[in-house]
Amino acid sequence: MKKVQILAVACLASLSLNVQAQVLSSSKECEKLINNEDFGGARKCLDAIIAKEPTNSDAYFWMGESYYRDSTSENAKGNMAKAADFYNKGVGANPDYNWRSQIGVVKMMIQEKQNQQLISKAIDKAVRASRKKPYKEGHPDAYYLLVDAYLYGKNTNFTEGVANAKRAREIEPAGAKYWVKEGDAQRLAGSAGPAMSAYESAASIDKKEADVYLKMGNIWGRAGQFKLAIEKLEEGLAIAPDYAPLYKAQIEFCMANKEYPRVTKLLEKYVTLAGKDYDARARYVKFLCYQAKAYDKAVEEAQKLLTEDPTRKNMYRWMAWSNYENGKYEAALEASDKLFKALSGDDLANYDYTYFARAAEQLGKIDTAIRVYQDYIKFDSTQKCDVLPKIANIYIKANRVKEAGAALNDKLAKCGGNNSDYYAAMQLAYKADMHKELVQAADRYIEKLPNDVDGYFYKAKALQQMDDENNPRYDARTTYEKLVEVALKATDEKTKTRNNYFLSRAYSYLGYCMGAQGNLPVAKENFQKAVAADPSNADAAKKVQELGGN
Repeated sequence: MKKVQILAVACLASLSLNVQAQVLSSSKECEKLINNEDFGGARKCLDAIIAKEPTNSDAYFWMGESYYRDSTSENAKGNMAKAADFYNKGVGANPDYNWRSQIGVVKMMIQEKQNQQLISKAIDKAVRASRKKPYKEGHPDAYYLLVDAYLYGKNTNFTEGVANAKRAREIEPAGAKYWVKEGDAQRLAGSAGPAMSAYESAASIDKKEADVYLKMGNIWGRAGQFKLAIEKLEEGLAIAPDYAPLYKAQIEFCMANKEYPRVTKLLEKYVTLAGKDYDARARYVKFLCYQAKAYDKAVEEAQKLLTEDPTRKNMYRWMAWSNYENGKYEAALEASDKLFKALSGDDLANYDYTYFARAAEQLGKIDTAIRVYQDYIKFDSTQKCDVLPKIANIYIKANRVKEAGAALNDKLAKCGGNNSDYYAAMQLAYKADMHKELVQAADRYIEKLPNDVDGYFYKAKALQQMDDENNPRYDARTTYEKLVEVALKATDEKTKTRNNYFLSRAYSYLGYCMGAQGNLPVAKENFQKAVAADPSNADAAKKVQELGGN
């Protein structure tokens, strides 16, 4: 009886392993489609598996991955929600074998910036569930699949990405894909040397790992070495002639290297591999615009897709982008206008606002450009420090100095600025005859550059303008005296020469001030100093003559 029980347990264990093997093999073809970015084809493939095997947790996981990896598409928000739904379904589909789906749930927790302690517990639980022979410490894929959650998305953490990639590689050092993933993590963490070393290790383990050549090509391409990048990608294509990401990168770098005749055939091949359904075609348009920079082709394909499926309003995005980059500003503005009428909220992206505003500015539609930029700040307040100077510059070009000054002061108050910004704020207030604002701008400038005479000069000019012309109080006296003190401290000849103009005007003012007080000898002395500093100061020279001096 005991022997029968042992045999039954052994059979069950063998059956469990066989089921797991079947699960993996049945999902493998679908996984290939995901890697080729044929997400629509992958979903059809996985739907068929789930219909036959409703307890196949891995099929649900890969269905979740098809949406997770497609989260850079126009339907990003909806795709992430679908990814989470399928990961959770995978956890419930087979409680005895669901660790991949558990990892999927963890990936969503990372993206949602959930409590780190809860994330760590969830990772430990998934790793424990993956502890099957020969991986007593946990399956390397448990860590491998986590890496992308740290490298891409809303909650990047390159340190954790590198750490998880290393854990996977340490568990299975003979697995080329784990070295590739470590290379990805190191590259995004800014460590190009360790990244290349990891890719080279992967190539030495498996010379047929096409992903290695893709990643090496990307490193060379990002470094501007396009020929070397293309060579590496060609090595990959020799191994895997049907791997779509290789063609995608090849197109990008051929465009960058101005090898335009090659691009058409590469594009045709990429499309056949990445799928021809509407979702795939939408990704194709984005690729043409964003990576290949084939703007005419992008507009052509976007228009075709809109004709066949008018619900694809996001195509206006790539039409706006492409037309702007082609210098077709009217068409860009029209596409942007249609996009903003069709989409709103999270369906829009930062660059939608920038291309809309830039097209309007190019066409002289100043108020439209300003409105769009202001809406952009409401949409994403983190961009205000970049957008407010753009608003100020538009106003400056239109000679609307009061509004320019207000925009620049808003930027300085919320974001600070460099010395040029503070100087520009003074000039704008001065040109707009905004005396109180000029005093404030000058005080900010003096705080930044206390040894520069410009701040004192502009402040004094504002105080002069604010004084009572008929009964002057000479409120600018203290500021002009400080200007003289600062100007006389200059040691280099260039600064001394520049300061002479400001010194001359300061001494003139102080001469009038002393004269009003009846102190004519000191008044005369100040006017003489004004002429000495700048002989072209005719008013000061005239006052010297009036006071009986030379």
